[in-house]
Amino acid sequence: MAPIEIVSVNGEKYLPIIDLDKDLTITYNANTDNPNALLKLSMLTKVVGAVAFNKFADFSVGSGKVTIPKEALSNTEISGGTKNMANFEKGENFLLLEKEIITEREDLDDSQKVSEIGTLSLYAKSYASIPVIVRGKQEDKIISAIRITGETENKVGVDFHKPNADSGIPFSRGSKFGLASLTLNVKPYKSETNTSENSWSVGNTKYTQTTTITTTLEFPQLPDEHWDYLLEKFYKEVVAIFKEDYHIEFVPVEDVTNAADYQTFFVDEPVNSFVKVNKTYKNTNRSNPKSLGEIFGNISSNLTNDTPLLRIMKEADVDGLVNIDIDLQVGADKDNRVVLVPTISISIRGRDEQKSNKQATYIEGMLVSKTGNPFNSNQVKADKNAFLNACSISEMVEAFRTSLAAMRAKEIEMGYDKIWNIGE
Repeated sequence: MAPIEIVSVNGEKYLPIIDLDKDLTITYNANTDNPNALLKLSMLTKVVGAVAFNKFADFSVGSGKVTIPKEALSNTEISGGTKNMANFEKGENFLLLEKEIITEREDLDDSQKVSEIGTLSLYAKSYASIPVIVRGKQEDKIISAIRITGETENKVGVDFHKPNADSGIPFSRGSKFGLASLTLNVKPYKSETNTSENSWSVGNTKYTQTTTITTTLEFPQLPDEHWDYLLEKFYKEVVAIFKEDYHIEFVPVEDVTNAADYQTFFVDEPVNSFVKVNKTYKNTNRSNPKSLGEIFGNISSNLTNDTPLLRIMKEADVDGLVNIDIDLQVGADKDNRVVLVPTISISIRGRDEQKSNKQATYIEGMLVSKTGNPFNSNQVKADKNAFLNACSISEMVEAFRTSLAAMRAKEIEMGYDKIWNIGE
């Protein structure tokens, strides 16, 4: 691989000064026209007593000159942990420029017998460095993540987060999403028995009174069509939110489920009984392991870019995969009326084709209703809109829309768009 060269930093060739609260301009010779080449910038930082290069920006080869927004210096690859962890070393430091070219499995020919290898990505790298002086401090210090928490007017608790801009991708980079998983788990029946004893004596005789109270909470058993309608309705609401608010389209579900690597997801048998309901939308499978066996079976030592998730995104031609788990559990509200209490977990993983298919997270977190809605069993059976109301679907959808808007506003404020647009 041809070497890479740093020409100047902020217009200086010898011991340039880097102010952490100002934009940074780099000129360089990448010595490549490979469209898959990715350039990365790092500086030295201390991590638990050790010194390491901490990446703060990556970008395509471009024209040989790039401006790094100051926000990037707060969104480092190593972040979080104890106070002041991952801060760049002040005073004398080194700026490292790395050139990385990844050759994926599909770009290799048959003579290399790649079919005999489980996972494969070939990495070629070259480096250049220059001594610098670091001074000042970042306006936002080191950011590890954005977190949106709170409660909506409809008593829905929200808790969503996105990693910092090193691995958290802004919604402005998305154009096509695909549904990877939409599952429904319902516990419509609950029975609790409490026993208490009261003893007293009259003369030499002791009396004991035992009281047993059994409380049963039950949501009516419904045909599959009701639960399928709930999944269809929620999915269409999610699709509408992304199309209307973020101009992101969804590909047909089958484009994802027909991908060769989709078989790596977990299959749950459908159930519809008075004590348990398990359903999935359009034959989607569960993406997250639940049992201990699934968790250990899902552990991988694969450190390459050649992962099932990325291969699915490539085959389906999407830049984001959406996973949704809906849990409904029967309970009682403050007036002892039977309600269904929903919890919805949502995660969106993505990739950026402009950055060598760099994988990142759009958002992950959950919605939890604090109250649930009381219902009339006969109406729930006869009217699907009454059924949706009993499941608090409209409240959960609105809470999700509100959470996404809050996250989008915060990622703009924190410079996520600027960081992901470096060099473009």
